[in-house]
Amino acid sequence: MRTLLIFVLLLCAPSVWAGASVIQAANCANASGSTLDITCTLASNVTAGNAVIVFAQMSTGNSTPPSYTGGDVVDGGSDSFTLLKQQDDTVNQQYGGLWYKTGSGGGFTSVTFKGTHFATAIFSSMVVMEVSGLLSNGSDTGTSQTTATGSSATNGDATGSFSTSFDGEFIIGAFMDDTASGTWTAGTSPIPFTIPANGQYTGYATTIEYGTQIAHGAINPAITNSATDGYIAIGWGFRVAAGAVPRPPTQMMMGCCAMEIAAAGQPPNPVPLPQTGQKSFRLPRGEP
Repeated sequence: MRTLLIFVLLLCAPSVWAGASVIQAANCANASGSTLDITCTLASNVTAGNAVIVFAQMSTGNSTPPSYTGGDVVDGGSDSFTLLKQQDDTVNQQYGGLWYKTGSGGGFTSVTFKGTHFATAIFSSMVVMEVSGLLSNGSDTGTSQTTATGSSATNGDATGSFSTSFDGEFIIGAFMDDTASGTWTAGTSPIPFTIPANGQYTGYATTIEYGTQIAHGAINPAITNSATDGYIAIGWGFRVAAGAVPRPPTQMMMGCCAMEIAAAGQPPNPVPLPQTGQKSFRLPRGEP
């Protein structure tokens, strides 16, 4: 009688998913027009070395855009910010900007957007986000646009397309509804995005969403608005620190071997096995 012995070896390399992480966020606004500066307060002190990303906008009642600078955003520490992009809507007289800093000294909770460009402001709003895992001075590239009429369809609004240069970049989309009547929901295209807790000021429909782009290349961060209002949008990519680049799961591999043990004194007779994925198979018959 022949006995069939089958040995199965399952090899599965562990998945590695790392990358940047959002630690906390805060939002704030000013509707009175009497105090041009607005200050957001985070729940906890910013950790030294982490990045801080700020999206702020001001509605001024003035059709001449301001010229934002890095100094328009300050924190409770001694760090300086970099202005990445300004986007203007001269029709609705609203002006947005994206600022960031990496490798902060930490130890502060407050971030202030300074309204020094105009004597009055109808309203202003801001979202602040602390992020770990970004490369120091890791800003890559981005784009922005002003759209007169948006869409209420799923993923109907977007920042405009730009192309990243590095795998695993931390992607953000910053949006401001021009008439402040909509509510934003995080987009799902072309990658899954997340709006962090406290990452949206619903009163003026100002928000930031974020996601991770595994493979670099063209990307157009999308978002869903409950209204069809026009909007200001800025999209940007940031490089992650060494060792934090996310890697997709390794494919599972299976190796199998089997043999028939013949009668005493006879050599073993190998039995070919089917490839992984077949639902059923029949082993070959041995000789009588």
